[in-house]
Amino acid sequence: MTHTIHVHGRKGGSTKTLTTLTLAGALASLGADVLVVDLDPNGADGGSLRWASLAHANGRQPAFTVCPALPRRVEADVVIFDHPPGQPSRLPEGLIVIPTSLDPGNVISAMRLQAQLAKRKPAPIVVASRVRLDRAEPRKMLAQLEGVHAVRDRAIYPTSYGAGQTIYDMSGPHAEAARQEHLPVVQQVLAALGNPTFAPVQAGGVS
Repeated sequence: MTHTIHVHGRKGGSTKTLTTLTLAGALASLGADVLVVDLDPNGADGGSLRWASLAHANGRQPAFTVCPALPRRVEADVVIFDHPPGQPSRLPEGLIVIPTSLDPGNVISAMRLQAQLAKRKPAPIVVASRVRLDRAEPRKMLAQLEGVHAVRDRAIYPTSYGAGQTIYDMSGPHAEAARQEHLPVVQQVLAALGNPTFAPVQAGGVS
């Protein structure tokens, strides 16, 4: 069975690519065969296809496959679509993950999109991404968002992107802290997918 995840947001710069890559890395680390479909290769974060190219330029084999379109035949355990910003058209079935930064405009946009898609099953998940919890306003906004997990703005994210890695490829205390912080998001996604189990697969790349 192939599980489908759509990473979507109305506004650009909402860290959709970061969310896509980190979630793909997390699921791949659990043994899932993950396919990322980059429908927004020119996005503000640089795109998943560019990330995969950076991985190969650095002599690395990504733990999951990245491609610009959905192949006719899909054998992956999980397919993650990184959608361009804008009003969503009719999306196929699957889990929708809505990343947002904690500023009023992006939060309002994310919550409106979640409300618009509230009748979907499984219910959409909102993730507060690249959050500065050392500032009062983001902390206040996060406290008002029930069930929304926060992923801090950490230097390891741009560092890992530039190397063609995710936090699940890296070692050291900073990577471990980022993985622990991301764990509730992974658990929330897995629960929405029905808590599937995966068999280990070989590393992927660009196709």
